[in-house]
Amino acid sequence: MPIYQEPGAVPAGLIHNDITPLNILLGDQDEIVALLDFDDCAQTFLAYDLGAIISTFGKDEERQLDRGRVSRLIAAYESVRLFTPTERAVLPDLLTAHAGAQAVQVITHWIRSGRTNISATDSYSALDFLELSERPLSP
Repeated sequence: MPIYQEPGAVPAGLIHNDITPLNILLGDQDEIVALLDFDDCAQTFLAYDLGAIISTFGKDEERQLDRGRVSRLIAAYESVRLFTPTERAVLPDLLTAHAGAQAVQVITHWIRSGRTNISATDSYSALDFLELSERPLSP
């Protein structure tokens, strides 16, 4: 099903796109009290924000995707905002697209900064993209 076939089938709006520990302000009881730094925000599909969350919090100690953590992060996200059926179906593609976009951004930065011996597999985001392309997450 094309992603835009039915208006509202995949909710869109403003996303943060950079949810990392540095951008989360915690209170005295370790509760989240604020989300900071909206420099990377984007107007896109709401579930696309999960890509940044998974890139930061969905990894093991070797910075490899931990599918168990990813599943728990997706469940936690959905406990706050339910996915539409179409959104649920395209979620693996949205997360793969986010990893690919992040890999392009990293490699572009390397090129602009003068790095010449570039291997895509030096980028954790590129590795995530390759893994998610070969073994998509279950919807």
